Order: sequence, then structure tokens, then C-alpha cells
Amino acid sequence: MNLPGKKTNFKFLAAALLATLILAPGLKAAQETDLLIREDKPAGTVRRRAPNATPKPKADAVDPTTIVAGIVNRHSITKAALSGRLQARYEAVKKDVLRTQGGVVSTLDPTGKVVQAAADAEMLEEQERALINALAREEGELLVEWVEQNLLADEAIRQGIIISEAEFRTRLREAEAANDVNAELLGAVLKQADMTRADYERQVYDAIRIEKLLDRYASLNYKDADLKAAYEANPHFYREPPRKRLAHFSVALDGLEERAVLALMRRKANEVRDALRKDANPAELFARDEFNQMGMGILGSAPGWFDMTNTKLPPAVDAAAKKLKTGEVSDVITQQRLTSDGKSLPDSFHVLKVLEESPATGNTYESALPRLRKALLMRSRFEVLKLLRTSGTHRLMTNLGGIPARRLPTQEQLLILDAQAAPINLALSPEERALVAFDPAEAAAAPY
Repeated sequence: MNLPGKKTNFKFLAAALLATLILAPGLKAAQETDLLIREDKPAGTVRRRAPNATPKPKADAVDPTTIVAGIVNRHSITKAALSGRLQARYEAVKKDVLRTQGGVVSTLDPTGKVVQAAADAEMLEEQERALINALAREEGELLVEWVEQNLLADEAIRQGIIISEAEFRTRLREAEAANDVNAELLGAVLKQADMTRADYERQVYDAIRIEKLLDRYASLNYKDADLKAAYEANPHFYREPPRKRLAHFSVALDGLEERAVLALMRRKANEVRDALRKDANPAELFARDEFNQMGMGILGSAPGWFDMTNTKLPPAVDAAAKKLKTGEVSDVITQQRLTSDGKSLPDSFHVLKVLEESPATGNTYESALPRLRKALLMRSRFEVLKLLRTSGTHRLMTNLGGIPARRLPTQEQLLILDAQAAPINLALSPEERALVAFDPAEAAAAPY
């Protein structure tokens, strides 16, 4: 099946590092007491414990580098490695939590420094509980991502899928350029996640190989007629509205700021506007503490795509986004709000820059093919993982609390099992396809 748009899709990287830099994913729902992602479930119940974002183990605590949380074939991941990847996501998770938690007031101390004060102690405790729960969910998702990445990558190896060094380097450069990944930012996150450049490149290499595996499965099991039928049944699913990729800087206000604080916030917004007009890299600019401090209500959001028919941005910001063209930077936008007594107060300051534009697509079958291919690869991903779960050819053990030592296989045993394993059959009969067919409800409930 020849489909257009074959670019590295970072959705399939399933890597904590790249998700931190590029995807900024929302937190998915997870059961608080679910501890095992499945297959070899030890007897008894071990409750998931919330991770400490900046762990400080006691002197008598078990060394996290010795606790194995997951095994996939010959690969293993420790609690320490999970904690490192969780640390790389910590700020993104914290921002997500604080967006939903209010009650922070900004003011100036006697030296003129901006400080924050929570509305009350109860609010702080609520924020802390929400952050702990969010980090616990994130740790579980990190383990799921790691399991998926290794299951699919190992199956790609068994299927004989090889990526040349030249293709890998080309795809890596293209993906980093498209997602604004620069060497300085990458180095900082690698250090925070306790990963090496080799770890990062292996994950990108695996992602490309996984994409080829899914593409092979789709080509063997779905024909052009299947894609056309899917489009004709639900054409609206495959229509992309006009979109713009925006760098968005915002300063949240609560109406209680002193005049000097308000002036300082506006001055920072003006500095961002001037820097963006001089072509400053948004990711580097917003990474600076002064332009990314949630405690002060200041947030520079990494560039992201917005649907121009429904941006979900504040009204004044939405109106500005629709008027701006690629490369243009807005003036400082003030979003107002009305108080209960009818007064108008500044609610937030914003600065926008349009980095790219994408026209509406999908009104015809041909223009919908890129989105159809993306949907087909996601469907194939679910179906291949379902096949792998039932094939018995991949060894999988996971437990966020730590796999009991008595159940840990030796590396020699894992290597022997891996050498004896055969690839799964990717070309399925209609009956076999019916058994693994994509079910949206099942996909939403499946751990991977």
C-alpha cells in the first residue's frame, strides 16, 4: 500500500525524554491501585506508591538501581531509571496540575522581588496531593511506554527490519528540525533524565523500525479499498481543519496584583514580544526561568498546533491568532474579565507567534490520505500489540513496586528464550484479523 506522508512520527517514540521535549502529553486516566501492567502477576497485591519527584532515599532504603520494575525479553528497567525519566517530566506534570489549581497571589517583597503566597494552607495541601497523584499516574504510563517500545522494537528485529545508518541520520535530523529539538535543550533533558546520547538515539532508531513494522502489517492486512471504505463511511473523521503552529506566552492574573507587579508582568510580556520579533527560538526563550514560572503565573508554552475553528484560547487571543500570518508576532494581548459588580479587570497578558500554517485537508479522499495513514498506523499498533500479548513469544514481567527477587530470571535464561523465539505471522487470514480487530473501547482500557 503506497501512502503519502511517510515522516518520522514522534507519537510512536514512546520515550519519556521525547514526550517531555515535544509532545507535552496530557495525563491519561489510570487506576490508582493498579500495579501490574500484566503478564506475570506475582501473588498478592502490591499497592502503587507515589514517586518522589526529587527522591532522597534514607540511609537504610533499598538502592533503587537494584529494583527491577520491568522486563521485556532481554531488556530490563529499574526503579532508578523510571525515576530519572519521571524527573524529566516533572515540570510538565507540575504545570498541568497547577493549571487546574488556583489560589496563588503574586506580590512584591520589600526588596522588589516578586513572591507568591497561596490563598491558604488547605490549598497548598490540595495542590501537593494532586501533584503526587499525577506523578504516580505518570510513572505508570512511563512503564507502559517502555514496555510498548521494547515489545514492538524486538518484534521488528525478529521480522528482519533493518535501518541503514544513512537513513537513520537523515530521519533523525528531519524529526529534530520539525520538532524544534536543539542540542542545548536535548543535552539538558538527557542529563535530567539520566540518559546518554546513545540511549536517546537507540529510542529514535527503534521508533523508525517500529514505524516500518506497523507499515508492513498494514500493507499485508489492509488494502487501498479498505482505506477508501473507511473514508466513505465516516469522511468527517479524516478532515483536518485549518491549523497554525503557535508559540504562546501567557501571564495569568488574579486581579489582586499591586500596580508595580502588574507593570512588571506587562514588561516581561513586552520582552518576550521583542525577542520573538528578533527570531529568538521559542523553546529556548520559554525555558528561561523568568519566562516560565508557574508560581508567578508566567508560562511560555512550547510550540503546538491549534485548530483555527476551535482554538480553545481566550477570546482576545483566539481573535489575534486567526489574523496573524506565518512569522508574525502579536502585540501584547490583554484578556479582560468582568467582576460581579460589572468592573473590567485584566485577566491575563499574552504574546503569540505563528510558526507554521496548515490548510484544511480531507475534503477529498486523496487529501485525506495522510490522516488515514496515521489512523491506520495507530490501529495497526494496537492490533500488533494484541497479537504479541497472545503469541507467547515475548517474555514480559512488570511491577511498579518491584518484581520479587525469586521471580527474576537470569540474563542467560532471557538470552536463551530470546534466541529460541520466532517472529509472529503478520499476514492474517480474515478469521485471524477478526480476533485482533481494533476495538476503540478495548483500546482505551488496554494498558498497552
